[in-house]
Amino acid sequence: MILQAINHFYPDAAPQTYMGEELLQDSLFEGLEFTVEQVFQKAKIPSDAQ
Repeated sequence: MILQAINHFYPDAAPQTYMGEELLQDSLFEGLEFTVEQVFQKAKIPSDAQ
């Protein structure tokens, strides 16, 4: 089983882990949104689902 996750680190809070189809977005980068799955697909890293 391959675990695909992205950890988002904050300067003043605990890190947050995103997995699968969870949407990553940040108010600092308005309009920039992507899912963990999209990042791994773009990087051509296979998942168990494929």
